[in-house]
Amino acid sequence: ALAGTEVRLSGIASLNARLGALAALAKEHDLGVERIEPGTPTETPLALRVPVRIEAKGGSPGAIRFMAALRRAFPDVAIETFAVEREAGHAGAAVPTTVAFDLVWYADRAGEAPATAAADQAIDAAER
Repeated sequence: ALAGTEVRLSGIASLNARLGALAALAKEHDLGVERIEPGTPTETPLALRVPVRIEAKGGSPGAIRFMAALRRAFPDVAIETFAVEREAGHAGAAVPTTVAFDLVWYADRAGEAPATAAADQAIDAAER
C-alpha cells in the first residue's frame, strides 16, 4: 500500500502522540473514545505496521465523518475494519451506538533507532 506513494512516515517513537491525535480527531466528530489500544508492531519491507484499536460511543454519521477525516489527516493510517452496533431497546433517532475501528498506522523504523541508542547509552552510563 505504501510503495510508490509520497507519504512521509513518523517515527515509532511518536506512538503516544499519534494515539492522542487519533483520539482528538474522533472527539471532533462526536465520538467519545472509551478505549484506544495499540497492538504489537510488525515489520514490513517499507515500514513498521502498528495495529490500533479504537472503541467509542457515538452515532453512525460521526463515525463516517471520522473515517473521511482520518484519510485526509493521516494518510499513513489505514482502516482495516470497522463495526457499528446500535444498542437494543431504544427507540427514535438518538439510539446509543458503539463504534469500533481496527486501524493500522505505518511508522518509520528509523524513528526507533535514536531512542534505542539513547536508552542504550543511559544504561551503559548507569552501569559504570
